[in-house]
Order: sequence, then C-alpha cells, then structure tokens
Amino acid sequence: MCARGDQQIKNVDYFDTYAPVVSWSTVRTLLTNPCVLGLETKQVDYTLAFCQAKLDDPIYIDFPQGYQQLRKVLRLKKSLYGLTVAPKLFFETLTEALGKRGFVASTTDPCMFVHKEMICLVYIDDCLFFSKDKSNIDKMIASLTEDFDLKEEDNVAGFLGIKLNYLEDGSIQLRQDGLVDRIIASLGLNESSNSSAVPTDSRPLRADIHGDPFGEEFKYRSTVGMLLYLTSNSHPELSFAVSQCARFVHSPTVNHGIALKKIG
Repeated sequence: MCARGDQQIKNVDYFDTYAPVVSWSTVRTLLTNPCVLGLETKQVDYTLAFCQAKLDDPIYIDFPQGYQQLRKVLRLKKSLYGLTVAPKLFFETLTEALGKRGFVASTTDPCMFVHKEMICLVYIDDCLFFSKDKSNIDKMIASLTEDFDLKEEDNVAGFLGIKLNYLEDGSIQLRQDGLVDRIIASLGLNESSNSSAVPTDSRPLRADIHGDPFGEEFKYRSTVGMLLYLTSNSHPELSFAVSQCARFVHSPTVNHGIALKKIG
C-alpha cells in the first residue's frame, strides 16, 4: 500500500523533502579500509525502511480503492512509501537513533557516521559498518534492533550490487556482473555479438541527424543510466564512450541507434 504523494501540495502538505545519499568517493575510500587497516565489516538492510520512520506532523489518507468507508479516513502512525517526505523522515529517524548510540555525522559526507569504535555508511536503507573488532558491530546491530526491524547481511563483499573480490596481492577488484548481464539482455546482445578490446574511437561522437530513423527496441535512457552506474563504480574505462551516449539523451534529433552501435 502506497500513499499518493503526487496529490500532496508543496508548502501546504509538506515543506523540505531533501534526504542525502552517500557519495561514491566516500564509499570507495572506505572500501579500502578492510585491506589497509584490517577492519571487519557487516551490512544491515532495514525492512520496509520508510514505514519505520517517525512522522513530524499528522498525515491523513483516503482508504484504498475498494475499501472506502463513508466519512472516514486513515491517520498514519508512521511514514509510508509514496509520501513526498518519506526519504527525509527515514534519514532523520535513523540519524537520531545513531546519534543516541554515540555516532556523529561527518562534516564531509552527512551519510558517514563516526563512532569511537566504528564507522557507519548509510545509503538510504542500507548501512555498512566498519570496525577493528567484529563484536563491536554485533553489539551495535543488536542495539539497533530495539528501534528497527532490520536484517543482517554478509560483509562488504556485496554492497549495493557491487561484488568485491579481495585478491592475494592485497588489491580489491570491483565487479558488477549482474548489472552487466542486465545491460546485455536489454540490448538483445548474445554470444555471437562482436567484441572489442577498445570501448570506442577516441574522437567525440557527433549527432547523426541525417541517419536512418531509430529502429531499436531497447529503452535508450534506461540503458545509458545503467551504463553510467557501471562506469562510476567498476568500469571507469568505459567513461568516455558512455559519456558520448549520455550527451544525446535529451537530444530530439540524434539517431540513438547509431550512437550506441558506434561505441560497440
């Protein structure tokens, strides 16, 4: 069940809606800590996170279709998915809970919380803990279960769909095999497709205004979005090629099919 946030009126039903998201430069920096400093890690996922957030003011909603009762509405006790302020409310609720347990938000990244015995990264409803002693993390998670319904995940090896392989030489390999498979499937590519060791030509890609009409069946914007997420985390070598496609996402004249074919 979701609320109709699109029916809320700004400055009447809600005001500020901002909720920060952790910077990936912060994530990449801290991901080196298990190797460099020998830290223990553990992930936590908050079950139906937004529904666990406290409400600043009373919010009333209509009954879902098919369940209406004459002259009655519902008053929410907690936040609900669909509300315009839901992300903000959960971040504030989680920040308050961490603050009570000795965490202080970093001035560099508001989603990194520092404790005398550990560090906590927050990405919406996922938390990643770092500490020299695993028992410190276990105690903190046990304490958080007093306020939240949450689920313990494995260590940092699979944070936000990114798989981390710790190699014997001490380096870290970041992989996003699942996302790569989704991109390949969305483009209709298969094993018979041609491969290339070089992502694209070094020359900038220009709009093919007079080319053939776009005839592919994939969703161009969605595919470029997935490619951008891929390049920002595990495949920086594709950055130039993908940026060329991203240039034309909002262009009404570019031949998108030719653009993607040119970068392979």
